[in-house]
Amino acid sequence: MPRPDPAPVLPPPLEAHICRTIYATNLAIQRVHKVVLDELGITYLQYLVLNLLWDRDNQSVSELSGQLELEPSTLTPLLKRLEVAGINVVGVTDHGFVHSIYFFDPSGHRIELACPDPTEDAQLKKLDAVKWDMLTEWSRTRRAPRHAAWMHEAGVQGLTLLAAA
Repeated sequence: MPRPDPAPVLPPPLEAHICRTIYATNLAIQRVHKVVLDELGITYLQYLVLNLLWDRDNQSVSELSGQLELEPSTLTPLLKRLEVAGINVVGVTDHGFVHSIYFFDPSGHRIELACPDPTEDAQLKKLDAVKWDMLTEWSRTRRAPRHAAWMHEAGVQGLTLLAAA
């Protein structure tokens, strides 16, 4: 006697696929970043590269591609597009109380991405006390404010980048 055909095996419904949930979460995160990144004129992947350079400057393309799990051949054009778009990374600076990466947007405006160091609350309070004087002096002279001298004396490097604008 002939056997009946087995019932066809259907794939699980879309909601049951964990990869769909991961994909949707990734898109949601990128949409949140997109609001800020569009203003800066960079893509999410370029943002990730800038973050890696923020952590440690002067990384090779192969180091960056390894951390991003991309082929170097994918990353090289991305880095070139950053340069062509006029986003020249000036460098990563550790101010002691805050870590910054400076770059220029396509319009020539210098942009600073900064991350505070929560262990340096005392320095932040001291800086907060002179911030308006520093801004006034910088607006007038376009040089690193004298009010910031205490940061240099403490061995903090890189505030000379502020005079480059």
